[in-house]
Amino acid sequence: MKFIIPLVVSLAFIFGCMESKPDNVEVRINFELPPNTTCDTYLADYFELSIYDSTQKKITTKRINCGAKQTITLFMERQEYYATVILFDEEGYYQSYGAKSIDATAGDIETTVKLDTYQGGVFFTWNTSDCKKYTLSYMNFTMKSDGEPVKAKIWGEDVVLESYRIPCLAARFELINISPDPKYLATIEGFREESDHTRIIYNIPEFISGRGQNKVIDINKFREVAVSDMQISWEFDSKSIESCEAAGVKNVVAKLVSEGQIIQSKQPCDDKYADFYLYDIGYDDYELVLTGLGASDEALFESSKHIGVIEPGSIYNDILKEHIYLEEIR
Repeated sequence: MKFIIPLVVSLAFIFGCMESKPDNVEVRINFELPPNTTCDTYLADYFELSIYDSTQKKITTKRINCGAKQTITLFMERQEYYATVILFDEEGYYQSYGAKSIDATAGDIETTVKLDTYQGGVFFTWNTSDCKKYTLSYMNFTMKSDGEPVKAKIWGEDVVLESYRIPCLAARFELINISPDPKYLATIEGFREESDHTRIIYNIPEFISGRGQNKVIDINKFREVAVSDMQISWEFDSKSIESCEAAGVKNVVAKLVSEGQIIQSKQPCDDKYADFYLYDIGYDDYELVLTGLGASDEALFESSKHIGVIEPGSIYNDILKEHIYLEEIR
């Protein structure tokens, strides 16, 4: 099992001092370099302390010059936090790194972050615009090295990086590596919150992280669309039907049916005939079925339309569009 520590997800940045308030607690953070080392050992200039809250949101970053006391006191709300400390040289390169979870739920706390010599990191990035564009709520990360799962320390806990979930809006996933130049394979899958079907997949070919450096990988370069979506417009087939109420239809169900799966959506019948949206449609031959249900969920209207084979790739601006008439069952 390969080891890397730790992981940092950056969702947002809020800079500034934390002021003492009656409902806040005092968090005293010490940080220590490895034994028998100083800033001079690394030819370094300053430390940077970052605090993340329990929602993975960065709430503050503070710079402490070398030579100053390696202690900082913050006043924060009662919750769990995650602290990272980086030692930088004058060129802005990482020289030493440490991280620790902090439980400030019970009251004032003092803790120590111990730094290790920095060996290198892998930073995955992606566009937050893709979250809306491809309807992604979260990303699942899987990493392997020499065929073995990579193990990481997240918020102080050992975690196997296998389908590890990151919010899509994070736009960044940082792995701080302490292994000497291993080769990695990474697979990232994007999902909607309501579904377990992979919408977007990013297969990162085998790569070397690099010793003492931060390797930034823009995963957008490896993006593949794994499904299609469909927008369905509809109306009653008879102009004599003036409203859903006149037809006795309470709900309408749109359904894509194949030998392998059924994808459906149900919504109240309204006189604007709101479009249906079906997501995560996999490769298959489909029939579109539209059903109008009465107050007791009895089928009063129904029609079908053969769509044919749907291949992946038609989402966002390329979403598939179909129109169907709802016919009364006689």
